[in-house]
Amino acid sequence: MKILICPDSFKGTLTAIEVAEIVGKVLLKYDFDVTLKPIADGGEGTIDIIQYSLGGTRNYLEVHNPLGNIIETYYLTVGDSAYIEFAKSSGLMLLSPAQLNPFTATSYGFGELIKDAIVNGYKNIILTLGGSATNDAGLGMLQALGSVFFDYDGNDLSNLGKSFLNAASLYQIFDFDIQNLKNLIKNINFQSLSDVTNPLLGANGATYIYAKQKGASPNDIEKLESALTHFSNLTLSKLSKNMNFPAAAAAGGVGASAAVFLNASVKSGINEIIRILNLDYYIKNSDIVITGEGSMDFQTAFGKAPFGIAKIAKKYKKTVIGITGKTGNNAEELLNKGFDCILSSYENKELDLNILKKFAKQNLEILSITLSDIILKGKIKNKIIFINK
Repeated sequence: MKILICPDSFKGTLTAIEVAEIVGKVLLKYDFDVTLKPIADGGEGTIDIIQYSLGGTRNYLEVHNPLGNIIETYYLTVGDSAYIEFAKSSGLMLLSPAQLNPFTATSYGFGELIKDAIVNGYKNIILTLGGSATNDAGLGMLQALGSVFFDYDGNDLSNLGKSFLNAASLYQIFDFDIQNLKNLIKNINFQSLSDVTNPLLGANGATYIYAKQKGASPNDIEKLESALTHFSNLTLSKLSKNMNFPAAAAAGGVGASAAVFLNASVKSGINEIIRILNLDYYIKNSDIVITGEGSMDFQTAFGKAPFGIAKIAKKYKKTVIGITGKTGNNAEELLNKGFDCILSSYENKELDLNILKKFAKQNLEILSITLSDIILKGKIKNKIIFINK
């Protein structure tokens, strides 16, 4: 029996690669024909997923993190393409909860990664956007790539390169000069892979939907929305380009700036990963497809990576089993949306993240044994099975 294992990460506990390898190791003991294809949707861990399947080279360098501190990170090159992950330089995972501040967090380090790839001759640059600690609409990124921003009195906001622009700087911008940026990115083909479909502004935009998880209070959210609106209006006035479109919210508004200032094409992260990894082929040639993520609920069906996999699997009439650390609200709805069965370590309830981390590997191993058993016995039923009651 051919089994394809293609999970997303169990965020906060296990990477997608770790999940796939833990499940695969257990299933191999039962002599299944197992193929591992861990996935991502453009967010955290995307370039590691690409390297896992395609190979490539990690290009290490020192850049500035969201706080402006020096860190070592990397981007991936495969052939003539450079894959640059936002979360590696400017992501939530780089900061502690106490350090989160969407006003001061900057995307400058992401721009440094992009610039390095350009200087090293890569003409095809894929930006994977997600997992951001920022809400600066890519202002720091644009600064790192040579753009100059001026206040009402015509002063250069970058203060001669000694400071990093951020969301708080958006209020102060009344003009900008992007000629150096244009010269730098000439003949470069940019693509943005987005893990969201939200616009930049409004009730479903970057600020109202995602700023809270980046440390914003309700009062902060109104100020941040006002700042993004100001910058969006200025850009529309100067460049006649609209920053408020589907997927513009990615990475705290970097999706908007990448399209408007870098002329990046905007693509669905999961759809592109499916294409890049040739997952259609592997799904078509499997008997059972196993996918999942750290928490599964009714929102999984709204563009999340496991749902993208399930849709393809059902196109080929394959059995789809979901695996997850815990289920959330109305997870049973997924049983009518492509999943034949879901195995979960825990039922819907609040769980201490430290406990989840401590027992994540053990819980997944136990879940995998149960998974093997129901496959061997042909007892894949249309229901959610909980490993820990």
